[in-house]
Amino acid sequence: MSIISKLHHIRYMVAASLLLPLVCACSSEDNGDGMAEPQLASSNQYINLNIVVSSGSEGTMRGTPAGGENGDGREAGSERENLVTGVTVMLYEDAAGINTSAETTLAFCKYYPVSLVSRETAGTPYTTKTDEAVYSTGDQPLVGSGLDMSKEYHAIVVANQNMASTFTTASKVKDVRDYVTTHVYSGSGLGADASHFVMSLETDYTVNFTSPSSKTTVGNKTTYHFDGIRIERLAARVDFWTNNATYGEKDALAHNYRAPGYVYPVWKTTDLSTPTSTDKFVLTAVTPFNLYNADEYLFKRTNDAAPYLAEEFATNYVIDPNTAGKTAASPSYYNNTLTYLVGIDETNLSLSAATGYFQAANALYVSSTQKAKFTGDGDKDNFILCYPRENTLSTSSPLYYYATGVAIEGDYYPAGSAADWTKAKHFIYYGYLRHQGEGTGPYIIKARTDLSTTETYTTPMNFSVVRNNLYRISIDKITEKGELELKIMVKKWDTFTHSWIYM
Repeated sequence: MSIISKLHHIRYMVAASLLLPLVCACSSEDNGDGMAEPQLASSNQYINLNIVVSSGSEGTMRGTPAGGENGDGREAGSERENLVTGVTVMLYEDAAGINTSAETTLAFCKYYPVSLVSRETAGTPYTTKTDEAVYSTGDQPLVGSGLDMSKEYHAIVVANQNMASTFTTASKVKDVRDYVTTHVYSGSGLGADASHFVMSLETDYTVNFTSPSSKTTVGNKTTYHFDGIRIERLAARVDFWTNNATYGEKDALAHNYRAPGYVYPVWKTTDLSTPTSTDKFVLTAVTPFNLYNADEYLFKRTNDAAPYLAEEFATNYVIDPNTAGKTAASPSYYNNTLTYLVGIDETNLSLSAATGYFQAANALYVSSTQKAKFTGDGDKDNFILCYPRENTLSTSSPLYYYATGVAIEGDYYPAGSAADWTKAKHFIYYGYLRHQGEGTGPYIIKARTDLSTTETYTTPMNFSVVRNNLYRISIDKITEKGELELKIMVKKWDTFTHSWIYM
């Protein structure tokens, strides 16, 4: 080859090499088959997530009793109940969200410690929501995450439980949504010392880096902010309110009752408009029973065709992993297949495994660590009884074996007998918690001798416990026949107001 030919050859090689960067630059947008190349997160890109302990979505509210999404309103949790120390954040790509039927895998899974954010710092939309606790992950680097900044992801969030070792980017979304747990809070027994409540995503949430809640740039650092990620507790809460009672060592008539306690007036059976009877009822114990102690879904699940994180309404009821199996009315099934912290013994209709729990007067009346006040209560005491797991029943579930409830114990003093406590009659009543129901009239709970082991109910969820709801019980009336009416409010576990329903 001549020198001239060699020079021409070199010239064409140089020209081709100069075009190469342009070809490569084009390939970052399109690889030639119509598919865009990933725009992977760089070292100057960060994510910041604001997590809200749920104030509840404004979903459908069912008829009385008003359980469900909004129930009888909302009640604020305490600092201990709202506390979040960290969150597991999982992201995946699927337009169908958590109900996807595809074999979608996680694109991202990481645990972040969080810190409480003042509402002033959080800004919109939190400044007007006085019932919310907002936590922030702070600015977290995205470099090396493998996330494509041009794509939209759906988020799964779990609070107060590090699940980054349980799930990885090789895990499927369906494995996460079907996950069951027996851990719903840190503490022992019935939850008197409960803390670090496990919480999970309440509604589907989308993370779109092209349209974040906001974006801030300082120098060469860009942070993508995502607000309003709502989580709800897996546990529920049961309270007893001392409304209609007067507490004292002795009442105003200097009656010498057997133990200090809350004294309730008694209505004449023929006149339920005023407590005209001179009899008295003194509360001695309140004991929760049938506290379901088996598996619970990490994410709320209903019987709907797209069951995960769905709104709850009359025909779309919440289920737990064992709802369908709570049908066999036999002690062997009750005792061996499902576990309850406190049960009802079939032989003598007494509480089993309820040793000392609110049985002694001093245990009920000086439990200041469990005391709680509701808005508008005045000076009436409200006691946190327990934090049960989700326990939902089908229409064929015998209430006796499975429905969570409370036993109310007290001494009934006929007129003129209060000075002699030996004449008092000791009564025990069992009442089942109601999550939804029919009608507005009172529900007279059973004395234990009348409790049926086969009683069921025709409406799903009528006697059930659902996560992040607060079941607040009080004694409404006691008659000369010894009939006891309990009143209950089913409240979303944060602040709002609504009317009473009966149990």
